[in-house]
Amino acid sequence: MKSKSEVQNETEVGSVVDSLIQAIRSEDEILLRDILRQSSHDIRKATAERLPAEFTLPCLTIMVDYLMKYPKRQKKVVSWLKHLIRSKASFLCSIDNNSHSNPLRKLKLFLSSRETVLGELCRLKSRISIVLSSNAEKYCLSKSSTSPMISLVEPCDGSTQIEERIMKCVDDDPVIKEP
Repeated sequence: MKSKSEVQNETEVGSVVDSLIQAIRSEDEILLRDILRQSSHDIRKATAERLPAEFTLPCLTIMVDYLMKYPKRQKKVVSWLKHLIRSKASFLCSIDNNSHSNPLRKLKLFLSSRETVLGELCRLKSRISIVLSSNAEKYCLSKSSTSPMISLVEPCDGSTQIEERIMKCVDDDPVIKEP
């Protein structure tokens, strides 16, 4: 016998599936936005599993468009997409994926563009971290020196060492390496 919470979850999942189908049929952005925002992990997973196959592609299309339109809300939308793709993988493999209007193709292009930007940002962050750490070292060297003459010389010597370290870090950094 099912517990009260299990029955309640099943009812909620059924309600979310019905609402999602209604949002897809009517192309109701407000209803879809509410569905994408409110659901828990378990409900997203169960809803994706219960969604009829004929609504998979329209749902993916709407979610991919939503992801592209509202990138700040990507965490929940990506979670929805993951559950939907996992639960409908066999259906998605059986359809023609070469069409330009295919939502999976569109999603792949979108993620590839984000991945490129993310790689650039990771490289930039690494370089900024190195520069900031080298500035801190220079500051420590100049504070620790006893004579003004030494403090003028040390940053120059230190900068050569720092440049060598920067080049070594950039060469060794797995994030920076090109594919």
